[in-house]
Amino acid sequence: MTFEVGKTGDKVTKKSYNISFNQNFADPPVFIADMQTTDGGDTCNVRWKNKTGGSVNVLIDEEQSLNRETSHTSEVVGYMLFFP
Repeated sequence: MTFEVGKTGDKVTKKSYNISFNQNFADPPVFIADMQTTDGGDTCNVRWKNKTGGSVNVLIDEEQSLNRETSHTSEVVGYMLFFP
C-alpha cells in the first residue's frame, strides 16, 4: 500500500486551496483530511473537491448557526492519502 501524510501551512480559507501530492497516482487515492487548528471562533469543517491522481483542492466551510456570515480565518489542514 502506498500512502502519503502531510499538512498545509496556515493558509486554507473559504477559497479553494490546491494540495499537490508528492507523487502522481494512476487513479485518485483515498483522501482523508481534517483541520489541525481552530483559529476561528465559528464551527467549520474541511471540504474537498477536484481530486485527481496528483492533487486535490480543499477549503474551510463555516456553518451558519451563530450568524449568517461564512468568512473564516486561515487554518492548517492535515491530510492522508492511501492507494492500495
